[in-house]
Amino acid sequence: ARLFTGGTRRAIELRDRICQHEHCWEPAVDCEVDHIVEWSQGGETTQENGRLLCGFHNRTRQQDLAKKQERIATQSGVGGGGGGPPPDG
Repeated sequence: ARLFTGGTRRAIELRDRICQHEHCWEPAVDCEVDHIVEWSQGGETTQENGRLLCGFHNRTRQQDLAKKQERIATQSGVGGGGGGPPPDG
């Protein structure tokens, strides 16, 4: 399962209580449960791999991950980002 629901979500809410981003105190009721190791990267939907992040910090993390993946794709030449000399022609 991709989403944290039921007892797993509740256990994380009780454990973390607030957004786990440094200097953020948004309460659990207003937070989302985020995968520490991304689900798309093989991260499991377990209590050990989950943490509370408020909506703002979860979106910020997702945007940062997307930028990192874009940089990696560009550097490896995937996605039309180059990485080598332009084609002759």
